[in-house]
Amino acid sequence: MEAMACGTPVIASNNSSLPEVLGENALYVDPYEIHQITSSILKIYENAELLEPFIKNGLKHVQQYSWEKAAEKHIQIYDCLAHKKRNILFVDQYSEYYGGGQIILKDLIKHIHTLNQWNLRVALPSSGNFSKEIKELGIKINDCPVPVHDITRNLIIDSVLHLASSFWLAKNLYKICKVNDINILYCNGGRLFLMSWLVSKMLDFQLIWHFHLVFHDRQKQLVEFLGKHSERLKIIAVSEKTKSPFHGNDLKSKITILHNWISPEFMIDSKYLSKRQKYPKMKLLNVGRISKEKGQYPMLQSMNQIPANSFQITIVGKLSNEKKFSQKFENLVNVLEKNGFTINLPGYLTDIKNELSKNDFLIISSIVPEAFGITAIEAMARGVIVLANRQDSLSEFMVHQETGFFYDADDPQSFPNLIHEIQDQKYDLFRIRKNAYQMVKTRFYAPKQLARFQEILEETV
Repeated sequence: MEAMACGTPVIASNNSSLPEVLGENALYVDPYEIHQITSSILKIYENAELLEPFIKNGLKHVQQYSWEKAAEKHIQIYDCLAHKKRNILFVDQYSEYYGGGQIILKDLIKHIHTLNQWNLRVALPSSGNFSKEIKELGIKINDCPVPVHDITRNLIIDSVLHLASSFWLAKNLYKICKVNDINILYCNGGRLFLMSWLVSKMLDFQLIWHFHLVFHDRQKQLVEFLGKHSERLKIIAVSEKTKSPFHGNDLKSKITILHNWISPEFMIDSKYLSKRQKYPKMKLLNVGRISKEKGQYPMLQSMNQIPANSFQITIVGKLSNEKKFSQKFENLVNVLEKNGFTINLPGYLTDIKNELSKNDFLIISSIVPEAFGITAIEAMARGVIVLANRQDSLSEFMVHQETGFFYDADDPQSFPNLIHEIQDQKYDLFRIRKNAYQMVKTRFYAPKQLARFQEILEETV
């Protein structure tokens, strides 16, 4: 274009965008054909009658491109964006409980808030630890009660209660969306899906559901039905395992995988990775709600086969409200402690980073499929080795004896055998720490994942 503006005839490649921009005002050649390039140059040089039209037409053609016209177009685009609604509402089903989904949600809210590109609102069911942290970011919280749901309850009773409470409480969410002119509603938690879907039928906004669970049975059926009957829905899944129940149906095309991540402050400097190999007394850590599904009970049962003086274990988490299980668990702990085992039960803790740093190994004992396992990558970032019951989502990124260890919770000998092998120094633990640390830094680093979430929002709006 600059050559044409100077009255110089142009010989151009017939590839890329050049023919589109230059039109019929240039002589085109195949850039891979040397003879064709040479002959075209000679043709222009030796033929004055051919030269003149290219100069004249080129000068005329280039006049349609100017800095002023380009600036005017850009201003039109910016004006269009400035008048586009950018009001987003983040809703979570918890305000007290602070699990992996809430850690991720806090990062999302904080990131979008600091961008200053969105009018951001947050709605939570009540006050609690999680809502307190969101308020500390300087964000106002709307009160939004959530529908009731309990998978342990009778199917018919639970379905009726969930349906009735979703319809009844939808009016609160509708009011928040209406008053704030929301155009993206982000929902974190399965209990919100039906209620948000109902509101989406009454108001014009885009809906985002974030899957932090592997859905089965009635939960999966509800999600499939609602997703099939929603034209303005985008779903974020934290792993292939989370997405897998919906393979082969209409919902699959609406699902984008965005792996969880860890905040930069979790990453220690690699020079501080421990080179320790020998563990006469291992410090073991387990993090998560103490329940049947999380597998702490069979884990402790199997540890009865390990000498009591060779380890201590800390189980961080709130004990399940299910009376039969909680009594059974407490009885087992009492028996083990009488036999000389050291078991620490501090309850729910907010400073998991510090707790990880005080221990040598993290045990992921869940006996049901985890959607992702954010505590595992947090541990790896701190140089703590992960010992996990083998399950699909963890195996997406953790390799046995390379970035951590797997055991089989169905085999009572599997976990004690793994502990014995580590204490016998069968493995190069420093190499495993280093591999795990590098994998987390490469794949699950917060800035990279948050930038991708920002792209998803832009695609949605």
